[in-house]
Amino acid sequence: MDVGVRWLAVLYFKNGVDRYWRRNAPNAICEEEKSMLRQQLISSFNEPVNQIATQLSVLVGKIARLDCPHVWPELIPLLLEAIRDDDLLRQQRAMLTFYHVIKSLASKRLPGDKKVFEELTSNIFTFVFTMWETNKNSFFTALQSRDNFVTDVSLDRCILSLKVLRKLVIFGFNELDKNVSVINFLFLVFQCLDQVLKARPVVATLSEELLVKRNKLIVLLSKLLLDVQETHSEDFVQFIRPSLELSVVYNFTEQGIGLNFERFSVYSLNLMRGILRCESYRPAKTIEETKNPVTLMAYRIRLEFFTDEVLTGLCRHLILHYFLLTQDDLVCWESDPESFMSEESGDSWKFSIRPCTENLFRTLVKEFHATLPDVILKMLTEYRGGINPDDLSAILRKDAVYCAVGKASFELYDLVDFDDLFVNHLLPELQIKHPNYRIIHRRVIWLIGCWIGVKLSNSLRTKLYDCLVPFLDRSQDLVVRIEAALTLKSSIDDFEFNVEQFLPYLEASFGQLFLLLKDVSECETKMTILHVMSFIIQRMQADIRPHAGAFIQYLPMLWHASAEYNMLRCAIITTLTKLVQGLGPLCITMFDLLIPVIRLSTDVTQEPHVYLYEDGLELWLNTVHCTSHCTPQLLDLFTNMSPLLELGTESLKVCLKIVEAYIILGKKDFFQRFYASLGACLRNLLKDIKVEGALMIYKIIELILKVIPEDGATMFDSLLVDIFRSIVSTEDLRSSDGPVMLAMHLVLVSRMILHSPQFFWGFVEKLAKQQGQSVGEFLDPFLSSFVEKMEHVTQPDRRKLCSMALMSLLTTNASAIQNHFDAIVTYCVEVFYDVRRSNFENGIHSDTTCFSTTSSDSPSEDEFETDHDKRRHSLSLQDPVCAINFRDFVLTQLTYLQNQVGQVAFNGLVNSLDSEIYQQLQQFLQ
Repeated sequence: MDVGVRWLAVLYFKNGVDRYWRRNAPNAICEEEKSMLRQQLISSFNEPVNQIATQLSVLVGKIARLDCPHVWPELIPLLLEAIRDDDLLRQQRAMLTFYHVIKSLASKRLPGDKKVFEELTSNIFTFVFTMWETNKNSFFTALQSRDNFVTDVSLDRCILSLKVLRKLVIFGFNELDKNVSVINFLFLVFQCLDQVLKARPVVATLSEELLVKRNKLIVLLSKLLLDVQETHSEDFVQFIRPSLELSVVYNFTEQGIGLNFERFSVYSLNLMRGILRCESYRPAKTIEETKNPVTLMAYRIRLEFFTDEVLTGLCRHLILHYFLLTQDDLVCWESDPESFMSEESGDSWKFSIRPCTENLFRTLVKEFHATLPDVILKMLTEYRGGINPDDLSAILRKDAVYCAVGKASFELYDLVDFDDLFVNHLLPELQIKHPNYRIIHRRVIWLIGCWIGVKLSNSLRTKLYDCLVPFLDRSQDLVVRIEAALTLKSSIDDFEFNVEQFLPYLEASFGQLFLLLKDVSECETKMTILHVMSFIIQRMQADIRPHAGAFIQYLPMLWHASAEYNMLRCAIITTLTKLVQGLGPLCITMFDLLIPVIRLSTDVTQEPHVYLYEDGLELWLNTVHCTSHCTPQLLDLFTNMSPLLELGTESLKVCLKIVEAYIILGKKDFFQRFYASLGACLRNLLKDIKVEGALMIYKIIELILKVIPEDGATMFDSLLVDIFRSIVSTEDLRSSDGPVMLAMHLVLVSRMILHSPQFFWGFVEKLAKQQGQSVGEFLDPFLSSFVEKMEHVTQPDRRKLCSMALMSLLTTNASAIQNHFDAIVTYCVEVFYDVRRSNFENGIHSDTTCFSTTSSDSPSEDEFETDHDKRRHSLSLQDPVCAINFRDFVLTQLTYLQNQVGQVAFNGLVNSLDSEIYQQLQQFLQ
């Protein structure tokens, strides 16, 4: 059969295991068929095609994870028997399958599965260890005799068996030091590493392929030690010294460096770093308080190994060897400057030599802060003097020393007078004009960025801007320009940043950053520069307005050019958001760009919305907040909102804020177009939503009742039926969130009473008819529940709202309402205590919830951040709660009631009051 067909078959089989092998899976494979398949898979290990053999091994491992050992107990014995076979192909395929089975079983994390794997490990470890040792010895013997074939075969077996041993040691033992074989194996690992590293000259003479496999063996041995130190740190104490010695010999001596390679250096240096950072090896601040003998032993070993001489040597070698820019770095700088400036982040220190050595350097300086800062300071003194610009090696060494000074800035805080270094050494170096000196220019600018937030006097900020802005110019090297932009961002991001100091440099810096944005081509670099510009816009706010014109003209071109780069588009949207905040009402001049960007990023039918809609919503919100009036374009954009609300995602809060802003901004024009769709959408959302979301929606409904009282009440008449029922019912109080929801229901009904009393009475009459009652019969139990449950309303302004609504009902001459006169007035007296503020100097009493345009406490125009805030304040001035003094309102209503019912009837109502309540009421009304 064709190899391609067999390849596809094994791939489909492997992928099908995840879908159909489990018993409870849909269309699961029956047990008889699974039994037959298991037997077929291990009937022979003679697959000639390597790729198919690998996939078959992975397939067996997948099934073993589900079935072994309970359903498939014969698998491991059969594999071990095949490994002992004399046939080389059968032996190799069985070992490969054995590795994938062990790898799959080791990945199981349930306690029962881990115990099974530990039992399996105790049974097979000795066999695998012996097999590895035999193959290792065979490899070295064949290597000495220059037997290429035996060397290659032995090395392959050695690598496979070592992979198995790594899984067994890491996941198969709780305590390594209780198993003599494991300890012996780990000691042999160090011996093997040393032998294989020193065997490089011999291996290189045999074949390039063999050298690659030798490196693979070294990497596996290194990863094994690193994993053991991470997972069994206390058991690893006895291996701390040999690990440190191995790392030092092969990474910090000329002889060792000639035998190693980058991946081994990364793993061995990370092993040293892991030992230094391990919490199990860190004693208490007072050594005598440390009770764990293992910790004390590890501490003593570290102390004995890392002498001042060793630390000085490590530090100098890291700086003058590993921190040096290589020839490849310089070529990359010249040919692809943007790639050179792309920062390695995340876990890159686990795989790349430069971030690995930088991390180790920082760890060493932090752990040995009593010794190494002095070493770095001496190197700074040694290398900060003048050098010949034509001496590239001297320039690279100075670059490396400055790099160390930047990375150890916090540890050098007390030792380095950075102000002096900045003025007398760094600034003069930035004045030197020579092609080679661009390396120093870039490093000096980077160094300044590292120290800005650490120790740079505020008085030197103008000199800082004087030196940075020229390096943004197009005449400078691109790498230097990008570094200057990043350092400029650091200076603006600093706590001590002063807007007035930077203002004279704003036009030049923003203009140069704009040109830099046009000059770079990589998506990541454009995002970086955009981030810097958006940060400047954010910090400078309104001061950016005169300088944003050219930038605004360029953004549409950048937006269209970035169609395939969603992350760049996210950065553009973020920048636009900051720009809108800075421009304020002038953002309306950008609507030709803003509206299409918001429409695309928030349109759920467009694929890019998955990446853009969160940033797009923020831009939309800020645009509606900052604009001075609602244009047809902006109004038409709201058609995107209903689908977004229906998603009900985490962005619901932002969506409702946008809805609120539209209601206040558009008012009648907005409701004329979206009255029906918005009402239906909000009602649907309330059917299945958590309390937090329901409260946000109720606040929108309350706003609608304030803006369009009659039409707003009609919009939610079906919802109001449920609200009336919840006030009368006791069901809502049984849940923990019930009181909060009930309070909101009371507020909504109070709004309806105050803002649209005609609708309220019509609505009450309709409900009374539906229940076969008169209006009075319906209102009596409703008002009893309303007054009784008003204790759940806790905010002073809302309590005032509810009491004003009830007081307004008293003047309707309805006996059912007057029957509750004492309860209503009692509640009003309680509210007086909440909202009244007394000035004891002049004896004047005021309402804390009430403000007017003439009040000295009323905010001025300049105090509002956005036009939306002004509109909200204007709407609040029309709100009875904020516009009407509570004392005056209560007195007016009582006076009106007295005139309406007559003095005799009014006295009867007053006599129903508790005497203390009556006295307090008189005091408040004086």
